[in-house]
Amino acid sequence: MKHLLSHTLVIAIACLSAFAASAQDTSIPRYLQLARDFAAHTKPENNEYTNKNRFTRMPGEKGSTDYIVQADCVAFVEDMFKRTRAGVPEQIPTQKFKNWHSIHDYVPAMDAEAGFTKIGKVEDLRPGDVIAWLFIDMRGHRHDGHIAFIDTAPTKIKSRAPYTWSSTQYEVKIIDTSSEVKSADDTRAPTNSKGVGRGTIRLYADDKTGVLSGVIFDNGRKLHEQDKDWHIVMGRPKVATAN
Repeated sequence: MKHLLSHTLVIAIACLSAFAASAQDTSIPRYLQLARDFAAHTKPENNEYTNKNRFTRMPGEKGSTDYIVQADCVAFVEDMFKRTRAGVPEQIPTQKFKNWHSIHDYVPAMDAEAGFTKIGKVEDLRPGDVIAWLFIDMRGHRHDGHIAFIDTAPTKIKSRAPYTWSSTQYEVKIIDTSSEVKSADDTRAPTNSKGVGRGTIRLYADDKTGVLSGVIFDNGRKLHEQDKDWHIVMGRPKVATAN
């Protein structure tokens, strides 16, 4: 009898663990899972950062046997939303281009909480959230800003250079389409490819409030300060359908 109870308890624990894992999997938004698929499976020869003739393609589409990315940061994020019918771009009140929104549409929309619930504290970020910025200091930049998916919850780390007074540093994984590698562990680093990938950035938060105060690429040396170098906004997409 005792052996039977032990065996039953083991089975129950295993079932609960499987249920928890399943619940965790379903908590990942479909648009983020799709972005992960593109980041994991797009080969360097099919990966291009461009703002001309922008598109993404999956195996089986128009005769393709591979994942293909030919897009800039906004087009990629928007395509992940559209492919999964998340309903987020439809909530953005302005549209600079005929077929796509621009970073100048997304950042003001996130500030106004149109299509997004604004997030102030770094620790509140979750997988599927979005971070975007507009450059204030345009020196060294060819584009006006950037947007990316948050792929992991932020992890508090021991501070390292560059240091700032009264700040806490976090690492977070992002998925984006970019013309530059973000970190040594970036999936684009081995071939220095431009396009979709997954990398690490550091976020700085005010010690007292926890509010975002700056961003640095993990392979960079310059901290980009909030509303000094960049205007940075974080938000959780208001998904209009089950996603």
